[in-house]
Amino acid sequence: MSLPLVSIIIPTYNRAHLIGETLDSILAQTYTNWECIVVDDGSIDDTSVIVNNYCEQDQRFKYYKRPSNRKKGANACRNYGFELSKGEFINWFDDDDIMTIHFIDLKIKHILLSNADFLFSKSNDFDLKDNEKPMFNVDNNLHQINAVNFVTQKIVWCTLDFFSKRDFLEYVRFNEILKSGQEYNFFCKYLQQNLVGLFLNNVLAKRRVHNNSIQQKQSKSACDYALNKYLVYVITFFEIESKATNTELNYLLSMAMSRAYDLSVLKKNVPHKANLLYAVFKHKRILKFMSFCISLVCSYISGKGYVLLNYSKKIIK
Repeated sequence: MSLPLVSIIIPTYNRAHLIGETLDSILAQTYTNWECIVVDDGSIDDTSVIVNNYCEQDQRFKYYKRPSNRKKGANACRNYGFELSKGEFINWFDDDDIMTIHFIDLKIKHILLSNADFLFSKSNDFDLKDNEKPMFNVDNNLHQINAVNFVTQKIVWCTLDFFSKRDFLEYVRFNEILKSGQEYNFFCKYLQQNLVGLFLNNVLAKRRVHNNSIQQKQSKSACDYALNKYLVYVITFFEIESKATNTELNYLLSMAMSRAYDLSVLKKNVPHKANLLYAVFKHKRILKFMSFCISLVCSYISGKGYVLLNYSKKIIK
């Protein structure tokens, strides 16, 4: 029986100094039937030179540039890479992270031996001194793998841990507006298909933590962090509203309300396109109404914190 093709999709931007180590870890895989699609977001360093060298050495590597008509950002690159891919299984990865040598091998074996539609493993964070620590302090063995538990963050995983059959990804895309939190948004949408998931309790990758990562940049600004989190929860709400349970929707609303309050306290000026009352009266659930009204009151009291609900909905469209 022929081994199924696995597509590894990597967005990149100005990673000439790091991406070689990532691609070396892919070359070292014990599972060999893979393709690695690297999509460049417009690098101005020597990233193209580095990646093209790998393409010349091994035809399993493929290098593309994000088309000019696609929105700039890693999410557009991930979506474009998926459209170019041919694998029966998909694993997104980042241009500064490292795979263990059995990263693909263990994933493909477990998913083929089970009835799972997707699986996820574990990763460690590592720093410049190669110190490692678990990425999440959550025990994924304690709760069932389903949409409700992921949306409410009782179970967690990140993009590089995720391994899926292609068929279930055809109608889901990364939101190209979000700068971070896109993986939470993506998997909330993905899980609305009521899929069977499997947790592989093995550390199979290392995620690099450094000052140039988006998470590190946002963590330095409380306003940027709160604003992006607000957008993640509100955009996710609208994108899964027709399929999600009340538990999921109310959780998203409560988290959005909390971030709106944070913005109010931080005196964050946000776009004045918001028309909260219009959005509120479009919904019938009383819990939604109460949550939005509380958000409105918090914003009004602060004088400068305007909730972005209607603005967010326009962004989605």
